[in-house]
Amino acid sequence: MADDQKDRYIQYLAEQNYDLRLTSDAMTLVLEDFMAQMKELNSRWHPCNRNNLIWQIG
Repeated sequence: MADDQKDRYIQYLAEQNYDLRLTSDAMTLVLEDFMAQMKELNSRWHPCNRNNLIWQIG
């Protein structure tokens, strides 16, 4: 393989690696945001659920 072909291939692999890292980082941030929203929704839901249960039993 010629030197210029090696250089292009290395550049291609470096770009692929960079793109994969960006995608992974973005997915991690989205997951963290989703989990924070779910935690907040759960904290809001649980007190409502307890109040509804008390009304149904009472």
